[in-house]
Amino acid sequence: MSDRLFRFKQFSLRQDYAAMRITTDGVLLGAWASCEGARTILDIGAGTGLIALMLAQRCPGGITALEPDESSCKDLRYNVAHAPWAERIIVCCMSLQEFTEQTGETDRFDMIVSNPPYFSDDKLPEHPGDRTSRHALTLTHGELIRLGASLLSQEGRFSMILPARYEAKIIALASQHRLFCNRLLRVRPRAEKPVNRVLLEFGREKSPLQTDHLTIHHGDGYTGEFTDLTKAYYPAF
Repeated sequence: MSDRLFRFKQFSLRQDYAAMRITTDGVLLGAWASCEGARTILDIGAGTGLIALMLAQRCPGGITALEPDESSCKDLRYNVAHAPWAERIIVCCMSLQEFTEQTGETDRFDMIVSNPPYFSDDKLPEHPGDRTSRHALTLTHGELIRLGASLLSQEGRFSMILPARYEAKIIALASQHRLFCNRLLRVRPRAEKPVNRVLLEFGREKSPLQTDHLTIHHGDGYTGEFTDLTKAYYPAF
């Protein structure tokens, strides 16, 4: 058995080959994203399958897990095949651009989630996998928004997590495609630290923005708000 197996309450994830290992960011998005009424869900950049399986645990809809990295797809296929909800998850090992070309105008998703390439203006890391998974090289933020919007149903929701400094940029890009930010969660690692992550939910209809804040750590443990959000998944909670 792999020594890199990550266990959650109802599923486990192998991460032997994935370019990006499991992070708190992915757990936050998987627990926070709203899937009420979603019959079809698309996870863009599924990696190990973390978010797809988190959503499968609490959402009854069918899920398409999209991952362009061939190495990551080894773990993704394995993890989905060994999950309790394997029959509801389709694994597609291709880029968002390729997927959009293949589906054309036929597929629309009620829910889209993405823990996307983060950095568009930073020094690149040495490891090629980290370059692809964490930096916007093969999928820019603009392409993510444009192509995501083309795949979103009329009543659909598009949720993502990003470094806090991209909040205004992503909201502005989304507005160009008539996607409006209706939910926003600002996250800080500790109460004394600045906000370093934002979770955003977009829809086609504009409604009053619901803004919340969350702090992850307190002392040597986790805050009650983080525990409440993730307790359905972490075995320790």
